[in-house]
Amino acid sequence: MRATVQGQLAAFAADDANKAFSYAAPNVREALGTAAGFMGMVRQAYPVVYRPSSVAFLKPENKDGQVIQRVQMQDGAGDAWLAVYSLQRNGKGWLITGCVVVVSKGRMA
Repeated sequence: MRATVQGQLAAFAADDANKAFSYAAPNVREALGTAAGFMGMVRQAYPVVYRPSSVAFLKPENKDGQVIQRVQMQDGAGDAWLAVYSLQRNGKGWLITGCVVVVSKGRMA
C-alpha cells in the first residue's frame, strides 16, 4: 500500500500524468477519463498531494473492509495536512480508490 502511494507521489513530482494515473483504481479512471484530466484535478483540488514538501506514512488500517493509508503531509507554506487514501487490491498489488485531504491538527511525525 505504501509503495503504491509513494509511486503516485513520485509520478506527481515528475509530472508524469500517465504513471500517476496508473495507480488509480477503475472507479477513479472512469470518473476522470484521462491521465491529463486526472493530473489537472489533482493540481487544482489537492495541491499538497501534487507537491508536498514532506510526507510521513502512518500505519495502514483495515476499516469496515476497506484498507486506509493515512499520510501526513506538509505543503510549501509549512502547513500540515492529513491525506487519507483508500485502496483496493488488484491482481498485481494495490490501486488507489480515493483520497481525502484535511488540515492536520497534529504535528508532523
